[in-house]
Amino acid sequence: MIETWDDMYSPTVSAGASIEKFQANYVPASQVIDTLAEQSNYWWKIDKNAILYFLPKTYQEVNYTLGRSDIIGKPQVKQGNPLYRNVQYIKGGRNTTNEKIETFKGDGDTQSFTVGYNINEEPTIEVDRGSGFVEESVGLKGRSEGQDWYWEHNSNTIIQDDDGTVLSDTDRIRVTYIGIYPSITIQRDDDAITTQQARENTTTGRVEDAVNEDIEGRQNTLDYASRLLTKYAEDSTTLSWKTRYTDHEAGDLITVNLPELNLEEKLLVTNVTITDDNAQLFYDVEAVRGPKHKTWSQFFNDLKARAEKELRVGISAEDVLVIPYEYDKTWVDADKPNIFRQIYPSDAGDTWEQGFDTTQTWGDYSTEEWSLNRGFDLFPASDLYPNFLAEDRVNYIAFYRAGSEEYRKAITKQSPPAESPIKSETYIAPEEYTGTIDTIRWFGGYKATIEKGTGIEIDNINFNDSKTELEAYQIERSDINGL
Repeated sequence: MIETWDDMYSPTVSAGASIEKFQANYVPASQVIDTLAEQSNYWWKIDKNAILYFLPKTYQEVNYTLGRSDIIGKPQVKQGNPLYRNVQYIKGGRNTTNEKIETFKGDGDTQSFTVGYNINEEPTIEVDRGSGFVEESVGLKGRSEGQDWYWEHNSNTIIQDDDGTVLSDTDRIRVTYIGIYPSITIQRDDDAITTQQARENTTTGRVEDAVNEDIEGRQNTLDYASRLLTKYAEDSTTLSWKTRYTDHEAGDLITVNLPELNLEEKLLVTNVTITDDNAQLFYDVEAVRGPKHKTWSQFFNDLKARAEKELRVGISAEDVLVIPYEYDKTWVDADKPNIFRQIYPSDAGDTWEQGFDTTQTWGDYSTEEWSLNRGFDLFPASDLYPNFLAEDRVNYIAFYRAGSEEYRKAITKQSPPAESPIKSETYIAPEEYTGTIDTIRWFGGYKATIEKGTGIEIDNINFNDSKTELEAYQIERSDINGL
């Protein structure tokens, strides 16, 4: 029982990474601590007195310098990092949509309605029975009673209470909700990619790794990926040696001065093994810089654990092949239409009175005379469109085949559109579209709706691929204001 500060506080355990939610289901405690240490870029051990240490690598720096005279025999140096990566994919995460509003018509029989995404939190449900939409009560399915409607987390169906009045064919229901969908998150270390590319010369410099983690929320997943890159997107050195020096222990940060091995830096002691040779004690010590090397047995055991995890999970409706695509566009002055251009008379002032001589009528001017000495430099033209409201800059994505629009969907998730860059993400589930796509186009403007052919096309890319019923697409787009 925790009764005092000393019961709760331990000087050998430091606060690591901030993790909003962590769940472990029947796994060894060491595996849990391994995961937490990896996320914090910490080391951990339990010493001979059963005391847990969970600390930063630099915490236990000791006043000791390892020189050649301290080493018995020939030290072993292992360079390189078999766990190196500078691009991290996280599969299995779940992202939330922007607020969605969907409206349905009754038919005199239906008491359940299906929205486009699984629901993440309690929705707002309004019903129009002829006199406008009126909000009705909502409860959690299986846990609430006496509500008008019921919902369930991670389900896309809302259900009317059995005793409720069934919606007629003139009634409408409007559901406002936050959706949730499976997502692949990608995080890159651009500096590490550039360094790797310069080192390899003929490659992209990208070294990719993918892990499966059940994490809810895009920011939580990005943070997790970033912590993995912090740990593994660096070179690694492992030094092993035999010594009679007795004071080494795991967690010591020591100074190594071995210029003949190109080692003049600090290394973290990770393992100390004592051997008895004819009543003489020797110490086999291992120290590392960067991520700790794993033995081949550990390496393949990790692969096996990943495979077993997949087998335990099995294949479900949500465990589909999610294929990520990334596109970006930096908007420049020559782009027309242009979602970032603000069109106004350049030097005429900010008000109507400043921009126009309100004592005159339009008929008193020809275009040239009206603009004379007013500093106007932008005029209506066939390739010059009016301003885009921020919320109408990027609204829909559409798939085209042979010049014909085959499918359209609203953007699933978007960063604040008034700020650059605008990051838009669209998730297309396996059942939503299958078939050949030769062009992907994006639409904006206040006239853009879910109806095909509406809105202003703001960009397009050649795609030339086919989507199957076993694939989901995650299409990310970044619009950057370069004006």
